[in-house]
Amino acid sequence: MKDFLVSLDIETQSLGLAELSVIFGRSPSKASHNKGDARAGGAEPFDVTIWRVSSRASAIASMDEQFADVMSQLSPDEVRSAARVDGSIAAWFGVAVMFDTATHAMASVSFSVNALSIIQQYGASLEVSCYPCSDGT
Repeated sequence: MKDFLVSLDIETQSLGLAELSVIFGRSPSKASHNKGDARAGGAEPFDVTIWRVSSRASAIASMDEQFADVMSQLSPDEVRSAARVDGSIAAWFGVAVMFDTATHAMASVSFSVNALSIIQQYGASLEVSCYPCSDGT
């Protein structure tokens, strides 16, 4: 098993989720948080606001399908417009790779020219995190 979760994270030092939601005309995905929100486990509060768009594609969908779904929810032009309102805005795509250690000794992921083009259109960076799972979850 190898599953993917893709999201676009919009980070800002100065705006909150409510303000970004007004700018974007929609609500963020569940894992979003405001600057100052408490972290799980008693860690220091978040030092930035993260407004997240999560792909709604199946975890087994192709990387292109994952990126296309994010793009269908929030366009590069909308991100650029928000950056003109708040100069502290930064964007990145997060890719989580979950792999079953019973069937995969390691995780690998490849990105098509199309996926890389989407990342470039947003002026975003890319962060890939791999999560080994031993029970298929």
